[in-house]
Amino acid sequence: MEEGWIKLHRKFLNWEWYTDTNTKVVFIHLLFLANLDDRRYRGMEIKRGECIIGRHKLAYELNLSEREVRTAINHLISTNEITIKTTNKFTIVTICKFDNYQCVKKQTDQQSDQQADQQPTTERPTTDQQPTTPKEYKEYKKERIEEVGKEKAEKSATRSQFSKPTIEECFSYCKELGLSTYDYDGNQKSAAQVTAEKFWDYFESNGWKVGGRATMKDWKSALRNWVRRDAEYNAKRPKSGEQQEREKEFYYQLYDQTK
Repeated sequence: MEEGWIKLHRKFLNWEWYTDTNTKVVFIHLLFLANLDDRRYRGMEIKRGECIIGRHKLAYELNLSEREVRTAINHLISTNEITIKTTNKFTIVTICKFDNYQCVKKQTDQQSDQQADQQPTTERPTTDQQPTTPKEYKEYKKERIEEVGKEKAEKSATRSQFSKPTIEECFSYCKELGLSTYDYDGNQKSAAQVTAEKFWDYFESNGWKVGGRATMKDWKSALRNWVRRDAEYNAKRPKSGEQQEREKEFYYQLYDQTK
């Protein structure tokens, strides 16, 4: 078998036989077997893009049955992926349009490309250049440390943009949400006052973390969620008489406002 490699374009994912496992495997195997250069075999010229196969041997190499191999080959013939020519000794397979997607540059071109890839240029960013000497490596490492430090500082600055509210701000926003007119459960304080204090005390104690982990970004959004959950809870609390009807009506209305 020849040394080297084959190319598979990403368009191969859209090939009509791609989801047919046997046909796909047989075709890729034929690509590996195909000649990269013209050569002779037992008095016959086997050209570039051609290979010699035997169905029995192909089935053995791919762990398929001969019937599965035959079906896969018929699929490939039907869509003009390959053509076959049978002799009394073997079968020659030709990969149609082989040069369209297996075109390989000459060795001189490959060497030039490799040399160009190995030489860092001023157009490339420093982080893309591969250090080749101890001095370059030290400079590279220093630059990467500085970049990582800068990224961390930017993330930290983004997190630090949050400014916690005062109790007064929470109380004012609670009134905007409609909690100011209700005397909370017989307490002298209004529902807005009690809710604002509970909200502020809770998040002040945990460092203004949402879920105990992430730093809060929008305290008003968090307060609306707090009020919504509080409304849901209180609407379900067992009550009796006038208080039950009064609270139930209030909290259902409040829940609708904060949805």
